[in-house]
Amino acid sequence: MRIRTAAGFLAGLLLALPAMAADTDRWTVPVTVKKLDNGLTVVISEDHSSPVVGVSVVYHVGMRLEPRNRTGFAHLFEHLMFQGTPNAKKGVFDSVITGGGGNNNGSTRADFTNYIETAPVSSLDAILWLEADRMKTLDFNAETLKNQQDVVKEEIRVNVKNQPYGGFMWIDIGQQAFQKWENNHDGYGSFEDLENASLEDVKAFHRDYYGPNNAVLAIAGDVTPEQGFALAQKYFGGIPARATPAAPMGVTRRRHLQTRGREVIGVDDDLLDLDALTEDDRATLNGEAALKFGEWWQHLFAENLAPGTSQDPADRDSGFANGKYAISWNGNWAALGALSAFDDVLFLPAPDFGNGPKIGAASWQFGVSAKSAHPDGAAKFIEFALQDKYLAAFTDGIGLIPATPAAAQMTEHYKDGGDMAVFFELSAKQALVRPVTPGYVVAAKVFEKALADIANGANVEDTLDAAVDEIDAACNEVVKANGLTDAYVRPVAWRGSEQMGVSAQRTKPHLAVAAWEWGKYFDPALAERGIKLDISPWRRLAPYTAPTESKAAGLYMICTMAKHHAENRGFNDALMLDWRGQVAEATGANAFFIRDGVIHTPMPDCFLNGITRQTVMDLARRRGIQVEERAIWPDELESFEQMFITGSAAEVTFIRSAGPWELRDRRTVAPVAARL
Repeated sequence: MRIRTAAGFLAGLLLALPAMAADTDRWTVPVTVKKLDNGLTVVISEDHSSPVVGVSVVYHVGMRLEPRNRTGFAHLFEHLMFQGTPNAKKGVFDSVITGGGGNNNGSTRADFTNYIETAPVSSLDAILWLEADRMKTLDFNAETLKNQQDVVKEEIRVNVKNQPYGGFMWIDIGQQAFQKWENNHDGYGSFEDLENASLEDVKAFHRDYYGPNNAVLAIAGDVTPEQGFALAQKYFGGIPARATPAAPMGVTRRRHLQTRGREVIGVDDDLLDLDALTEDDRATLNGEAALKFGEWWQHLFAENLAPGTSQDPADRDSGFANGKYAISWNGNWAALGALSAFDDVLFLPAPDFGNGPKIGAASWQFGVSAKSAHPDGAAKFIEFALQDKYLAAFTDGIGLIPATPAAAQMTEHYKDGGDMAVFFELSAKQALVRPVTPGYVVAAKVFEKALADIANGANVEDTLDAAVDEIDAACNEVVKANGLTDAYVRPVAWRGSEQMGVSAQRTKPHLAVAAWEWGKYFDPALAERGIKLDISPWRRLAPYTAPTESKAAGLYMICTMAKHHAENRGFNDALMLDWRGQVAEATGANAFFIRDGVIHTPMPDCFLNGITRQTVMDLARRRGIQVEERAIWPDELESFEQMFITGSAAEVTFIRSAGPWELRDRRTVAPVAARL
């Protein structure tokens, strides 16, 4: 058995030859970041695997920034954020989101407060409107404040005081581990402080800490960065930035380290003296050497030489020994298994970014809390536990590198001539003892995550196959063969009769193209006066219940039922709402509304984005007419001056009334429509 070491990049990497590549599934998390003019940071992560989105609004304020005589105030304020605004009264926030098939929550932490929603992508507009609305202002009233003070106190009684086995850990640990009030006070708050909170306190807290320049909006899911940024600008862009107070004494704000034009990492001032860092120091974090290492590191996973972080843990640990992977990245404790599996193993030491290879050391730290009831006894126990013989037993038990040379000589594998002695020698030369601060763990985790992201970061380009050219050619041939110059063309695809039942896997697809002359969809004289729409009892389906972006026969069945219902009631057509209760479209045409020279139209998230619709919107914008795609509720209809619908058959048709709402401007051709 031979052990060889080589000048290389990473301690704990085990290399065995020959390499045996394996096919593995890989995934990436694309992230795009943009800052709006008002200071709001917007983060978009695109993922079209399912038609859902997750939204998070994070404010840079938490329990560490609440006033000393107002303990628990940050958490109390989190509750108040769900109690309504002048525009969305209490209960609207929850009912709109849950009514759209989503859910929401919030939490208060030491340094931030976050508000999250998950929902079908069709609810994204409504969620962003609601979040922007409560960023602007809240419904500040004494009744709501008193109600939520009582709610929070009851939460404390249930979650904190009613703990039969020990205390509430995240509160108890902070009180024991830290000395500064900002870190060790009870973030849930005392009943006295909670009761003393006033409306003026609430208004000031919202004004000071809930501005766009003190927040991050993140959207992940079925949305492109372009769509996400446009929606963020639409709903949040008009909210002015607000001055944020300086952090009080004893609280350090997280700062972002910049080097060579790139942001590296957020760190606390008390962990790292950022101002003392030179350009070369900063470049160590993401300079050329670090980038070169990252590219080398990434290629190991892109070429299936090493298991990625998303692999099954058992496969990750055993895959190298079983010959599935050529390289294993692991701690030194995994070396013994590799040595048992192979006669020749190459261990690569830590990377050298210009200042020599470094290994993070002192994984286990012992200390005595300043609030310990028996500090002398605790110190004696630590001294007892750190005897060399116990350190050696610890090493033999779990495989970690022993802390002292004497302990190393007492171990089976790390003593002189032992299988693992080389690791002890490397550590003695390259180890950097970690600073005794909880902040190190935070910084180390950030870099650990960054390394894992690189491992999973191979760019995977989604490809979509399209077969439309042949269908387009067939449509042209049908029109030409029938000598038509103004006609309605409809390609129709259907499955054959080879199999009966719900499943149609064994049926053959068929395609036909029909074309015919079709006059006006509505009687010209009637359309000239404006048609009347009923409000249909049948609603457009949620996009997660049917393929709403398709021209499917099942979807047209609902339109037929809605139109028949309207005609039987003396109307010409029907205006359909969606499953949320928002305005959707007519039975076979898209809807537009006009108010103060601006065109408003529903977002096509559960119905077809018609070609005529897109054409009309493009024509309007070319002529300088503002077009807003947004959620429209039925009670808005009476505020609109005009309405028209568009479609391949309906073309552009003027609407006189919709349900009980009469459009205020009944001219057959309004100025905006005339321009179009």
